[in-house]
Amino acid sequence: MPRFLALAALLGGLLCASAHAANEPKSIDPPTGPKTASKASPKAGAGKKKDKEIEQHLCKLRLMWWLAPKEGLELGIQQENDQGQADIVPIGISQMQINGSIDYHGQVTVPVMRKGATGEVDKKGKPIVSWLPYVTLPLKPDDTDICVILFDNGKGGANFRIFDFKPAAFPYGSLKIVNLSGAKVACSLDGKVIQADPGKAVLSSNSFATRAAPQITMAVQETGGEDRILFMSRMIMSDNSRSLFFVIERPSDNIEDRYEVTSIVDMNPNPAGLLRPASNAPASDENPPAKAPKETKAAPKKAA
Repeated sequence: MPRFLALAALLGGLLCASAHAANEPKSIDPPTGPKTASKASPKAGAGKKKDKEIEQHLCKLRLMWWLAPKEGLELGIQQENDQGQADIVPIGISQMQINGSIDYHGQVTVPVMRKGATGEVDKKGKPIVSWLPYVTLPLKPDDTDICVILFDNGKGGANFRIFDFKPAAFPYGSLKIVNLSGAKVACSLDGKVIQADPGKAVLSSNSFATRAAPQITMAVQETGGEDRILFMSRMIMSDNSRSLFFVIERPSDNIEDRYEVTSIVDMNPNPAGLLRPASNAPASDENPPAKAPKETKAAPKKAA
């Protein structure tokens, strides 16, 4: 187990270094206005509030652990409430499983907080617990739907890897290979082959909008060594879901034990547009009440 934890920490460090580093934005503090700003008319204040809302970055966040910490950390996302004050929204995340998404609005750098001791005590001598900084997630300007894998470092912080989950970037009915090994990985999906270099993620060149069972074969190609089949099977695919396949390398002289494949699946909340928007739902009073026809039939008496 300690060996696996050390590997997870090493992978976390490598992933954090490559994730969003090139386009990491800097948070910008809003300018401090003059004291007379408080005397502005309600109309002017409403305009400023509207401008502030436009400046906020909107993004759907999906978070998970690579390996959940044993101590069970309580995490929260810091964002502004309707009054413009910092607020903590508690979140619950699982190990290598997408539980749902969070509608985030705020700065382009997302503060993830953890609940822990501040090092201070109250009047009764009990430790004061508060929300403390855990990790900051940098968003790119075009990030509107992301998946984040967290790697707890055991020191009150975490490394991370961010994936673009916009349907345009990662369509439902497709799969993505994430190569965390030091060798090249090749994947054949229904006869179409893609290759992922070490440390890279590659999307399949084909996707399936309707239910199908294509053949998928994954192999590792070591430099100067033998090729090894990692995964070979038929896989049910459709626009109901999309998958991430992670190829992990462990220290071993035996190629049979050196590589491991693990995966996560994200289910489509609206496959084939089956869910109708609320605006299209009929109103409760759109249909006439059931008693109305009975009243009209009871009125005439000539049939007696």
